[in-house]
Amino acid sequence: MAAAPEQLTYNTLTLEQVVASQAQVSFPLSMDYGDFWLLHDPETSSATRLWWLRLPQTDAENLDSESPDSESPDSESIDSVSTQPQPVLPENHSLRSRVHEYGGMPYTLGSCTALLPETSEQTAATKLLVWVEEADQQLYYLPFDPANSVPVETSQLNCLSDWTKELSDQSRSFRYGEPVLHPSLPWVIAIEEEHTQDSVINRLVAFHLLSHQRKVLAEGTDFYSSATLSPDGEQLVWVQWHHPHQPWSASQLATLSGAFGEVLETHDLPEHIILLDGENASSHCSLQQPRFCPNGQLYFLSDQNGFWGLYRFKEYRFRGYRFKESSLKENGLSSDAPNINANTNTDFSTDISIEAVYTPQADCGSAPWQFGNRHFQFHQTDNQLKLILTQCTQGLWQLLEVALPDKSQGESPDARPLVALSEMQADKHSFFSYLSIASETQNHLICLTAGSNRTLHLARFDLKKQKPEVVELSPITAFAELANSPQPERLSLKLPEHPVYGIFHPSQKLHSESDAKSGSENEQNPLLIITHGGPTSCAFPGLQLIVQFWCQQGFNVLELDHRGSTGYGRAYRDLLKGEWGEADLEDARLFSHYLQQKRGISANKVAIRGHSAGGYTCMRAAALGYFDAVVSLYGISDLERLAASTHKFESHYPDWLIAAADSHQMLYQLRSPRFNLCQQNQHPALLMFQGGQDKVVPPDQSLQFKSDYQNVGGYCELVLYPEEGHGFRQYENRLDQLNKELAFYRQQGILAQDASPDQKRATELNPDSSAEHSHEHQ
Repeated sequence: MAAAPEQLTYNTLTLEQVVASQAQVSFPLSMDYGDFWLLHDPETSSATRLWWLRLPQTDAENLDSESPDSESPDSESIDSVSTQPQPVLPENHSLRSRVHEYGGMPYTLGSCTALLPETSEQTAATKLLVWVEEADQQLYYLPFDPANSVPVETSQLNCLSDWTKELSDQSRSFRYGEPVLHPSLPWVIAIEEEHTQDSVINRLVAFHLLSHQRKVLAEGTDFYSSATLSPDGEQLVWVQWHHPHQPWSASQLATLSGAFGEVLETHDLPEHIILLDGENASSHCSLQQPRFCPNGQLYFLSDQNGFWGLYRFKEYRFRGYRFKESSLKENGLSSDAPNINANTNTDFSTDISIEAVYTPQADCGSAPWQFGNRHFQFHQTDNQLKLILTQCTQGLWQLLEVALPDKSQGESPDARPLVALSEMQADKHSFFSYLSIASETQNHLICLTAGSNRTLHLARFDLKKQKPEVVELSPITAFAELANSPQPERLSLKLPEHPVYGIFHPSQKLHSESDAKSGSENEQNPLLIITHGGPTSCAFPGLQLIVQFWCQQGFNVLELDHRGSTGYGRAYRDLLKGEWGEADLEDARLFSHYLQQKRGISANKVAIRGHSAGGYTCMRAAALGYFDAVVSLYGISDLERLAASTHKFESHYPDWLIAAADSHQMLYQLRSPRFNLCQQNQHPALLMFQGGQDKVVPPDQSLQFKSDYQNVGGYCELVLYPEEGHGFRQYENRLDQLNKELAFYRQQGILAQDASPDQKRATELNPDSSAEHSHEHQ
């Protein structure tokens, strides 16, 4: 079923449309019987709900047919699916993991015969849904019937992790994430995170679906993710990393020291082998997304050559198990990549070598802030195994099909866009992520995609017809398409020391004849610099209505990809090492000066806004007296307190961004906005937004900074949403935040006071937007 996007007009966006567009679709999963995804639409529900679109049997047959172009009068094509998206679980269920605070993939589906009697006629068709319930962070499971058109009945929930749930109290709790079903045994593998009063302990565990027995598979390492099983279910591989590293700086690939089934029969904690050590002091590299291909070979992403490229294990063996190079010619590729020997403390004989499969001068993956992302998939066609993968070049993404070459003929990988070039232009598709194919022989792919005139949405691609098809997200919320909008311009400052990147969106008012004839140049050319979070993140290359909304109000908008941003290779990421608070802010100022000289931007109407790590950049700009207005969303003001109080996942991140906190106290104070405040500085007006339940950046950071800012004579407002965390999820709060920010820019003279009819209507939505309310402001 192809759903038409909501058609919006560039110069008439409303606050409601902007906030509605922030409904988030995530974690798609394609199965033989349908496509699944999560949807968080705060306008209709506070829950993150699991939806699915049934794939009719006729479609499944057509997708697998040898002649995809042949038509039958009794069958439906993929373009005429008659079913509608529907929820899998009732409204009171929300799927979300809080492992590592940022979570990731919270559900999985698969076949399971263990829960039904042996005499059951439905055994062969039994499906199982396993998920993490947001409210208590525990694992639950239920049989799932694809033929059922109503949400699964949950009157008798099955809590898989009930053993740890009973142990949880105010001083001890457990969280789970990224569940994986074993292909033949009644076991579910997941990440476990135990919180006590003094520590957070991460493990890799397995639960038995019948007895609920819990088996610890790995512990002792700081973090685990990306557990994956071989096709026969005998080998388990995962990613792990230790402090002070982050998963995008250095990580390891590990496996159990024996067959998975044998390990489960023992009572002892199994030993594990490190297959690849990206934490080796001489050659740090980030390893992610291990995945077995149908013939048993293990593929993964590594940035050992400067970009996240695709590699595979050529051969490795240990304790009687030998995984060797396939005899299929098309699956081989000679490479001068060095062998990497496993670093192991075991007595097992290990012989490991890897080879490059596809390693362009571009990233084939992104920073793994959340677990569960998939940037490549296998696809079998005409007896040839191919790869469907993403590639990010200078911040723009493509979806490619890579034919694995015949190495005996000296061939190189043949990479080509998956869809026609006319469909791959930046105004159609400039972002791809979370690829999912039901099985390597299926002919349809689903993924998240966006373009410069289309918001993030779920799309289906017929891998034989190479024709994209948009899947509607839900009966209520569909993605939006914006007509008549100027195309963004990707800018690159080629400086002698380093480049700086950004996405420039021209103001709508610059294209208006009436505006061109009225007022001074300064009144027509304000600039809004947007700094992303992370800071190891990047500007989103697809349509964001909030960016276009600011353009509609009169801003020229620059989305800054400062040093440290992803999408430009490891060398650019590493430019931020030890320079956070310096390099990011310097790049913002460099772009501001460039746009003042080249694009007529007003020198005294420059605003900067950002969230989280981007909010820190903004607060530091305010403290140092840079720019004319500053808006920070849950930003950081005191780096020492952040290092001491933030959650485990990021507790050592400042060591890389700045220096070791315990031995560089003075440097932390020099980089902290709170300690940069000086009465001699001409401080810009500052507006801060903060969640009262934020565990990443505690709210006392904003409360203290407001007091300090006002004490040195700066104008500062703080809006506190007591029930929000790190990022605002409630519809009313998102609407209120945007409305207050708009009013702030007008009050400070950055945007014109003579509002357009739409601007006047926006203000009328909250006439008291500038007043303090005890439940919102502190």
